[in-house]
Amino acid sequence: TASTASTPLKRSVSTDVSRPDPSPIAADDVPPETAEEASVDIGVLEAASVPAGTGRRLQTPTPCPAGYVNCVSGFVYGKPTVPCFDLNDSAACQGECCTDGSGIPSASACKYATACIEKNNSTANCKGYEACYRVGLNGASQLKISGGSCVGDFACRELARDGGEVGAISNSCTYEKACYKLARFFGTVGDISDSCNGASACDRLAFGGTVGDISNSCNYDRACYYIANGGTAGNITNSCEIANCCEEHCGNDIQTIIGIACDSTPGNIEGTCLAPSSAPSTSPAPSG
Repeated sequence: TASTASTPLKRSVSTDVSRPDPSPIAADDVPPETAEEASVDIGVLEAASVPAGTGRRLQTPTPCPAGYVNCVSGFVYGKPTVPCFDLNDSAACQGECCTDGSGIPSASACKYATACIEKNNSTANCKGYEACYRVGLNGASQLKISGGSCVGDFACRELARDGGEVGAISNSCTYEKACYKLARFFGTVGDISDSCNGASACDRLAFGGTVGDISNSCNYDRACYYIANGGTAGNITNSCEIANCCEEHCGNDIQTIIGIACDSTPGNIEGTCLAPSSAPSTSPAPSG
């Protein structure tokens, strides 16, 4: 990552207060949250304050690797007045993550986010309107985002929120809603690498469900949409590269891919639903 210590940064900051051209998917979003859902959106809590018997798993912020922003509820850990998108503090993004689609630091991109977010001016992470909004908020652990991931409007919005858990995300979740609400509500997903690159490619995957690692897969619009939503699936490897073939597999444990189980010992999805090498995604280029 290039140093900016000797060069004053003078770019403007996007607050996304108004969007003259709002995304058409806004009307497609879920209804406003219930009072019960809103009650858990209270940031990172100390373990002692977790209500007895609720089963909530709340993360304890841990040191992030060098070159990452330790973002907790949208602010730099240990600096409660410095937002993660801040342009001046060296512990914040300084224009190298949490930006709008044009690369301008954005208040919406990482609002309420809890994650280790890599700073990189050539492969931005959390880039787009609400790209990492509420990522990991009240999640089970603090995930890592790197390699140009979560790029596009709503790309990783609410991923691993409210008890959800995701490992590391690398070179994944690009295009609009690519990993929207993935592993939310106590869902669990392993590492995601080189995957979920397409519009709604992994939208609500493992929402309240479980999926193993995802690698070199789901790189098409809606390719892995709703997989294991309320159900269980194994690893997804070199698979799901065409529309509809893997969609909703193991949602509520209902099998849609013949021969791959969705029960207590779910089968892995390997080498399944492959596209011709010449078939492009139908998605437009992600923001930026």
